[in-house]
Amino acid sequence: VGPARHLRTMGIPIVHDNPNVGDNLQDHPAAFVSFESQEKGVSITSKLFKFGMPNPFPFLQWVFRKKGPLTSAGWDHGAFVRVSQGTLLPDLQLRFLADKAVRPDGKIFQSATSVDDGYTFQSVAIRSKSKGRVRLASSNSHTRPIIDLGYLSNPCDVATLREGIKLARVLGRRPEWREFLGREVYPGPEIQTDDQIDEYIRNTVHSTNALTGTCRMGLGADAVVSPDLELLGVNSVRVADSSVVPFILGGQIATPTVMIAERAAHLVRNPTRQDANPSSDGESSPVDSPQLSEISTRIAMRGGFLAKATLGSLKGGTLLNSRTRRRHTTFPLAISNTDEEKGKPLPNLSDQDQPPLWSEMLRRFQGDFDNYDQVVQDRKQGKLPREGGGHENIHCTLVPVEKNTRLAAFYFDGQPQAIYRFRYYVLEPVGASVQDEASAMDIVTAVDTMLFTLHPELEKQLRLASMAPTEWPRIFRDFSVQGEDKPVPKTSILENCEVRWSYNLDPQQHSYVPESHASPGDGIHAVMVHGEALVESQMMPGRQILIRDQLSLWPDELWIHDRGLDPISMAFIYGNQDGVPYRLKRVCNFESADELPVKRICIGHDLKWTLGPEYRTEALYDAKLEGMDGPSRNANVQRPPKED
Repeated sequence: VGPARHLRTMGIPIVHDNPNVGDNLQDHPAAFVSFESQEKGVSITSKLFKFGMPNPFPFLQWVFRKKGPLTSAGWDHGAFVRVSQGTLLPDLQLRFLADKAVRPDGKIFQSATSVDDGYTFQSVAIRSKSKGRVRLASSNSHTRPIIDLGYLSNPCDVATLREGIKLARVLGRRPEWREFLGREVYPGPEIQTDDQIDEYIRNTVHSTNALTGTCRMGLGADAVVSPDLELLGVNSVRVADSSVVPFILGGQIATPTVMIAERAAHLVRNPTRQDANPSSDGESSPVDSPQLSEISTRIAMRGGFLAKATLGSLKGGTLLNSRTRRRHTTFPLAISNTDEEKGKPLPNLSDQDQPPLWSEMLRRFQGDFDNYDQVVQDRKQGKLPREGGGHENIHCTLVPVEKNTRLAAFYFDGQPQAIYRFRYYVLEPVGASVQDEASAMDIVTAVDTMLFTLHPELEKQLRLASMAPTEWPRIFRDFSVQGEDKPVPKTSILENCEVRWSYNLDPQQHSYVPESHASPGDGIHAVMVHGEALVESQMMPGRQILIRDQLSLWPDELWIHDRGLDPISMAFIYGNQDGVPYRLKRVCNFESADELPVKRICIGHDLKWTLGPEYRTEALYDAKLEGMDGPSRNANVQRPPKED
């Protein structure tokens, strides 16, 4: 199983052609800063060698008394640091080792017979963007494969390690080291400029044993195994190791790999179950809704186990226990259905009246939103879209499909029947293992939103009903395409595009929010978990776009800081203008999707005409913009200047 052309060159019969096997190899590259110590006999390695020979005493001490230097792996102390601009999570790990590196390439004990005293900082690029691959050297399975690690093929990794080298030098020369600090051994005092540091990194880069990704898990065309770890194209074979991790994690890989193995064991014992997590007694926990079964496993494997286990611990969240019974919890959409409350806008909140995040997120993240008022303001100031610094007209529709899922559509440039993009969102609480609705509302500290694209045929059916969003949940639930041996998934996850919501407003990430809107009681703010993501452009087919998005959600406004960049030149391609986000006002709410069709309740009557063909037509839209001198449509066409 693998790339057919490569297997044929090795004389291996083809069972299944999957060109992705062996690709997507990822690791945490690292570089050292190491110092000699003036004080002797204080380093771990100096105690492991005596008179040019390995010292047996530490070994015996550990075997018989479980004491001594061998009780530690050595890397007991360190830190996770954010050194790159435009990222929310740490992208560098610093690990401290109480010995002097024998070599700068990480092979500490190779050919070592005597190790001088010293101390070392290892800088690790934990969100590396470089990728390599694995290929066979022969058809003999005992022959070592050809492993191209692809280290530093992405210049971002070099920049991260460069900043790590600089930080390690600062830390290593702190006054607290006065009695120990000796000569800098690696990189050495002669290495000072950025170019010299980069060359040192390229010559000494080494692994920190976090190899992942060559049998990536997923549902897209680049997947090797399914979300339930089954090898695609082959029956009754599963892969259960770190190779299935689709993108490298920002921390050590050992614990997530154990979780993958436990999940695989559970799936083998319960081959027909699709629950979200094995329970402590080995039995399956039920899934609340059959419509959620295809994504619940994905969330448990990819979100619950992998992302939250490692990323959650780095963010200060509660580490989910892999043995905790965790059902796929859903809660009612907190929109009042009483006659007195229907049609009223969502209330504003004070700092002292901050509601539980989970329930408030479900309550707000639905409805219709439109930025027509922003377009009017731009045109009055003489701003046209893109070149002129103005904004396009955007209409966003978020319809509940399940209690914690949303089907989203974006209408751009004032075209009432043209949906630019569909997305499917799954909202998951972060912060604890959720047992019931009441506790979840009290303890959830953040909400993760996972993004999915739709099956092309499903999207086609939804576009035919583009002006009837209340029918979308029914269309979504009823859609089914049968594959060769099982139904084809309705959705495909967008890798690295998760968004995390919380009441916290990051002054750097959310600098677009003015002080007048910075009240922690009113705003729920979001950033991309991985800082950025490379995706296929829908505006420019065949081109990849680097996206760095932030969002803010108030009771009656949704702000979208949508920025698309060229990944090579880092030039701005599309999105909101002059650092001012798209400001969309709430036009309506959707009631809970328990009963179909869902009900649409207009609250922004001045924008009611934006809801569809029964209100809005292109002629009406043009008439509204005629007095503003500049439509949102055809925004790249420059009009001749007005005569005086």
